[in-house]
Amino acid sequence: MKKTKIAGKTSRMNFTIFLLILALFICFSCAPDSQDNQENKTDVNITDGDSGGETAVELVEEISDGLPEANYDGYNFRITSNTLIRSRIFADTDIGEVINDAQFYARLAVEERFNVKISLIESGADETDVKGAKKAISAGDDAFDLIHAHDITLCISSLENIFMNLYNVPNLDFSKPWWPKNSADSLTVLGQMYVFSNAMTTDSIGNIRVLYINKDKARDYGLTVPYQDVFDGTWTIDKLINMTKDVYSDLNGNGEIDENDFFGFEYRDQYFICTLEPLGIKPYIRDTEEIIKLNLNNERTLTAIDKMYSLLFGSKSTYFKPDNTIDPIFMEKRALTTCLQLSSAVDKLRFTDINYGILPMPKLDASQESYTSGYTSYLFAIPNTASDLDRTGVIIEALSAEGYKKVLPAYYEIALKNKYLQDEESIRILDLINESKMLDFAWCYNVNYEGPYLFMRDLFIGGKSPSTDFASWYEKNEKKQLKVLESMIKKFENMQDHYN
Repeated sequence: MKKTKIAGKTSRMNFTIFLLILALFICFSCAPDSQDNQENKTDVNITDGDSGGETAVELVEEISDGLPEANYDGYNFRITSNTLIRSRIFADTDIGEVINDAQFYARLAVEERFNVKISLIESGADETDVKGAKKAISAGDDAFDLIHAHDITLCISSLENIFMNLYNVPNLDFSKPWWPKNSADSLTVLGQMYVFSNAMTTDSIGNIRVLYINKDKARDYGLTVPYQDVFDGTWTIDKLINMTKDVYSDLNGNGEIDENDFFGFEYRDQYFICTLEPLGIKPYIRDTEEIIKLNLNNERTLTAIDKMYSLLFGSKSTYFKPDNTIDPIFMEKRALTTCLQLSSAVDKLRFTDINYGILPMPKLDASQESYTSGYTSYLFAIPNTASDLDRTGVIIEALSAEGYKKVLPAYYEIALKNKYLQDEESIRILDLINESKMLDFAWCYNVNYEGPYLFMRDLFIGGKSPSTDFASWYEKNEKKQLKVLESMIKKFENMQDHYN
């Protein structure tokens, strides 16, 4: 048990209100959890202050981060990130908004505990531009302590031997719940992990791809929202096709299929991100010795291609336009279903009056053991110019633990479950989705955007017309794919030799 003192009467009061709301929502909205989940809970207790009418906040923390006591004499711990994604990790002040304030107070708790200042160095507006950071590291310049950037960009950069192997960084405990096991396992190769995704951000929840369904439109078309199919384990891509294939209306009456009409399914992603994972397609697999192998040329891939082709191109009921820079027509109530990130409920759908529910992305078939929900994540890496790895590890572990105990509950329990999901079925499905999430190595280490993860993009939008001719694609690309994999593994082997 410990007390976290927040300097200033206003800040203390705001933090108290935030924690009280969090505690009330968690206590009164959640069904009893399993014993395992109970062990991972953080209870919040509000007590009156000890002097001057101020408020002290006491956190009852069942999970200790196990970090040593330390005083870093006001050290400026610098995180470099870009303008577009800074809000995922950094809140400048409390503003009375639950997620922002959770981020702010998580950072403040670490700053006060270890006597550090955590600051943000903005690198511009391009989330994929890490040239300046890489140049500084290559020059041996201790310019920052942590880098935050686009997943593929950072993974490709990690192959240049400029980041620290996280398994060599003291004070990082990957057995703690703020380090998602699926993420750490996915990003580990030959005992090395150079990039990470954890509870320092909400990406592992907010970036999960799900299906949204307009329940009012489903009723208008005489359809049942397939919640029970999900719970029965029978929600498949065939059922999605059958549900949406006859849902179409020529709203503007011009006799042509265009973006002003109403559709059964809307899909926009040109890279087909998080499409493979739910279908059980794993472009790379690892054998018993953790050797990575190419794993595309099989019956499951062929079946998935046929099903996705049928969904996207088999009827006029699907609106497929590979441009995710435009707001989905679902937001204008002109699509029954659409594939979006979970964060869309927080960032977009909250501003509409759409009566929506969520569904997991469907299985390939009912024999598939479980649902898998793919997600992407802006990643972190520690430059190999870090001057004090012990200190770096302490601050990262503390920020991760505070994110798990403050930020994720604010996002998951309050924002999603109690504000922006509209029915009990969607809340149950949220838990199912969260338990089945996966960060795919094949996406993150998609070297030069030429990796096997993008084969559906190549087939469906890479030519003059959509194609299901995987055999020709594979014959043409197999050698290149094997070369990409071989080169990547060779770089991991060279870095392993370097650090050992």
